[in-house]
Amino acid sequence: DVSSYSRNNRIFSENNLDLLLRINKAFSDNFSLGGLLGANFRKTVVDGILAQTNGGLVTPKVYSLSNSISIPNAPTETHNEVGVNGYFGQVNLGFANMLYLDVTGRYDVASTLPEESKGYFYPSASLAFVFSELTDVGGLSLGKVRLNYAEVGNLADPQLVNDIYILNTPFNGVPLASASAIRRNPALVSENTKSIEAGLELAFFKNRLGLDFSAYKTNSFNQIFRADVTGATGRRTDIVNAGEIQNQGVELSLRGVPISSGDLNWIVNINWARNRNEVVSLFQDQTNLQLNSVQGGVTLNATKGEPFGTLRGTNFIYHTDGKTPIVYPFTTRDGMRYAKTATPEVIGDINPDWIGGVQNTLTYKGIGLSFLIDMQKGGDFFSLDTWYGYATGIYDITSGTNKNGNPVRTDPSDGGGFYWSDWDSDESHMQGVVQTGTDENNRPISDGTPNTTALWAGDYANTLGYAVAPNAMHVWDATYVKLREVSLSYSLPSSIITKTPFTGINISLIGRNLWIIHKNSPYSDPESGLSAGNNLGNQSGAYPAVKEYGFNIGLKL
Repeated sequence: DVSSYSRNNRIFSENNLDLLLRINKAFSDNFSLGGLLGANFRKTVVDGILAQTNGGLVTPKVYSLSNSISIPNAPTETHNEVGVNGYFGQVNLGFANMLYLDVTGRYDVASTLPEESKGYFYPSASLAFVFSELTDVGGLSLGKVRLNYAEVGNLADPQLVNDIYILNTPFNGVPLASASAIRRNPALVSENTKSIEAGLELAFFKNRLGLDFSAYKTNSFNQIFRADVTGATGRRTDIVNAGEIQNQGVELSLRGVPISSGDLNWIVNINWARNRNEVVSLFQDQTNLQLNSVQGGVTLNATKGEPFGTLRGTNFIYHTDGKTPIVYPFTTRDGMRYAKTATPEVIGDINPDWIGGVQNTLTYKGIGLSFLIDMQKGGDFFSLDTWYGYATGIYDITSGTNKNGNPVRTDPSDGGGFYWSDWDSDESHMQGVVQTGTDENNRPISDGTPNTTALWAGDYANTLGYAVAPNAMHVWDATYVKLREVSLSYSLPSSIITKTPFTGINISLIGRNLWIIHKNSPYSDPESGLSAGNNLGNQSGAYPAVKEYGFNIGLKL
């Protein structure tokens, strides 16, 4: 690359003014009142200047903007201000240590929304009933049911309401400006989320055994998105309030104390959660919002009636059993290739079926040992690594010898080629069934005759790589079971601490991501390269899984 030097100055500041008035009053042994009135005035400012050399450096290793071969382009300047004035209140009522009611409300005024809709209100209410106060069931330490309703509002990012001009580098001293490729939205409104939750808490045998169960439903409205539009409109992106997304699920937490005997204690915590989401509606008459697009033609989508985060791309054309792909002979090479759909369709879902974890904590005198096993079932990601790697012969399945004892990369007519059974007997169905015709839509069909011909693996256009394989070939299951964290600690006894100026000294060793116990994706950590935001479900240039080790000394005065 051409040598260069760039300089980025960025200043961030946030100022808050909080005003609070509290009340906490017990009117009798059975009735209590708590309250809060408040206001928060927040202002956030981001200033930035980015400048860089043009055409390389005149003198090597002299990193200065004035050392540019050509006149540098005008610097990129940013200045964003966000102001939010919030007014809020809360009332807490308690009766007889068994019935509790909490009600809140907040009204925000945000500078990043249009004048007519810059203010938005969102309330919440929760009711809890401790029924164990009314009963004396043997072994029951606590019994509580709860019901919550809440709304949460959210403002927009700055500069999304009014269209702006982009200042460009002057031409012969003449200032230039161009319209932004993003169409702002003067009718923008705040995002809003409404949720309802019901829960049950139980504790038994003096809190030796506990359960916490909750079920919820959450609907998010008017989410602010950048939607791609045709360039014929004069823009590339529209800022929109996009429809409604619903999440509903259950969460379960179990806690047990198998051993509690003086110096030796053992605590077990088990967590499990399952969430299902659905895109209920989008903006205007849209049925699909493309969130991201990656190499290979795979896209991440929000599609009406489907989960948020479906992967779309070309798919296998399957036999009537729904799992065995149809194959047909290459026209220019030996061996077979997979029939694939002509247009993209859903080939994956980034959302897991469920997540869970088990944590054990053991203590003996001053020694503590804790380890956490973390797990996820399901969820999909597209691997650009295997998309290109299968085609270029990087992965193990494209080399070696096949069941005939011949090199995989030799022509199938000479005994070479690839058989799935050489790599994984559980994937033998991927050898496919032979196409025997087409249906009325010219789509390949098969009578179910198993394919016994090898798959081509000789060059970049092999059966498995990007040139001919469907995108679905490279969508992998993100299931994993991991030893997420282990910590070993030791608290020095008081006989030693009394000789020091400290009241407590703790030494601990911590390890994270120590062991992938199980995974369904053969070549990479399922969590590697999944990114965040609207770039989920995409793995490219995945790094090997990294273990982390830490050492900590805690001192208390």
